[in-house]
Amino acid sequence: EPSNVADTCIALLALLRAEAAPRERAYAEAIRGGLAFVCASIEASDAESIYVTELRNTRVQMKIGSTVDTFLASLALAEVQGRTGSAALDARVAAGLDKVLGKIARNQQADGAFEGQGWAPVLSQGLAGKALNRASQLGAAVPADVLAKNQAWFEDRAEVASPASDAATVQ
Repeated sequence: EPSNVADTCIALLALLRAEAAPRERAYAEAIRGGLAFVCASIEASDAESIYVTELRNTRVQMKIGSTVDTFLASLALAEVQGRTGSAALDARVAAGLDKVLGKIARNQQADGAFEGQGWAPVLSQGLAGKALNRASQLGAAVPADVLAKNQAWFEDRAEVASPASDAATVQ
């Protein structure tokens, strides 16, 4: 399978957790290379669709959904913004994150969901939520209504068990 954004972002997130920052450390070159790959894909993508890559039907997309690249890219870029050790790469990361957050906001449905979520919509939606919330926590401009719609999506699907139904199932 060719290199793709989702797998690259998963590797980046693991390396970032191990390193804490892509500065002069053991994995710095790999992290910067991965970020450059992700940024190049985002830069080449159109401005309107939710997609950050033209590559379709990757292993991760087939499991989690066709929008997983977008959600993982926003999470990885949010985690590293302003910490690459390179002004040029920091600028690309910031521009890429802004573009991806705009794509997410434009393509979020009224109920907070996204199209193309594959057979595991909760996983896809969870990645979207983590990415949006983490970006917001780290200072990125995430519209409040986008965060609220994502939260509402989960609340609408939450199973709330009453004490009576709990007692009936435990005997």
